[in-house]
Amino acid sequence: MKFQIQRRQAFLSYEVLLNKSQASMPFAAIQNITIQQSFYEKWFGLCTLMVQTGKRGYDSESEVYTMVPALSLQEAERLKKAILQKVR
Repeated sequence: MKFQIQRRQAFLSYEVLLNKSQASMPFAAIQNITIQQSFYEKWFGLCTLMVQTGKRGYDSESEVYTMVPALSLQEAERLKKAILQKVR
């Protein structure tokens, strides 16, 4: 996984199995960061970092998340801390 913190945004690039994903998030848009573990992720010592960046549409109920799966708990905590230092 590649992770860069730039002056105004965070950039994530990661690959899980054969699926490659990239996400760029301006710090001003980040509203919440959570770490979640499903039963299977706990079994393998992994977790998912979820970055909430707002709602989709004017009156929509659906929230927009960037999800980074298959991280170790230590790596997820490190990324969360690094992003929150820039957001606050």
